[in-house]
Amino acid sequence: MNNEKIEKLEKAIIENKKLYYEGSPKLTDAEYDKLEEDLGKIHPDSYVLKMVGYINKSNPKVKHDSKMLSLDKRYSLDELENWIGDCHVVGTRKVDGVSCSLVYDNGDLILAKTRGNGTYGEDITSKCHWIKSVPKKIHFTQKVEIRGELYCSFKKFEALRAKMIELGDEAPGSPRNIVAGLIGRKEKIYLNQFLDFQAFDVVQKYNMFDNESDIFDFLSKENFSTPEYRLIENTK
Repeated sequence: MNNEKIEKLEKAIIENKKLYYEGSPKLTDAEYDKLEEDLGKIHPDSYVLKMVGYINKSNPKVKHDSKMLSLDKRYSLDELENWIGDCHVVGTRKVDGVSCSLVYDNGDLILAKTRGNGTYGEDITSKCHWIKSVPKKIHFTQKVEIRGELYCSFKKFEALRAKMIELGDEAPGSPRNIVAGLIGRKEKIYLNQFLDFQAFDVVQKYNMFDNESDIFDFLSKENFSTPEYRLIENTK
């Protein structure tokens, strides 16, 4: 085992993960994935490969009642088909931004948090109050946690970019990276009004759902924006 190479890869992964969640990545997704792939080949048990997300020190921390993990990756159609097996699954387009969890009690939004490291996230409730597509009130009265993704559309990105230039801020490079940048800010939190939220999961199921489609129906009825989805059956 090449300890020097392992240490170099681990350091590069941690540093680039930090840059990504601060909104200023230096690597493309493919380049970052290659680092993890190379490390996995020579040291699959590395703690770095088990790290989920990243804690931004600018926001207060809050513990997740249920761990908030990231999705596994598949790099080929064969891998995907083997994962699906004989099940029916729901497929959606990937929304790139920052994972977010919204907690409601008695219908009121009481907490918004990022994924963070999966165990602890950052409290971003005050920032989510600026985001119109985050419902501040829902009809469902039991305590419930809704998970989804904060993102910036291309249309809103252009408006945000113009506003930031007007304010004398550095112009953001892409819609994807600006989300983490805005969420991590302590000042000018009103700029979060240029972000949107799409929901795709309910943590507390309360035996309400027979399948994944029911979850999307519930979210739509509660006025959450959701990604388009379709049922996929393995034809292999």
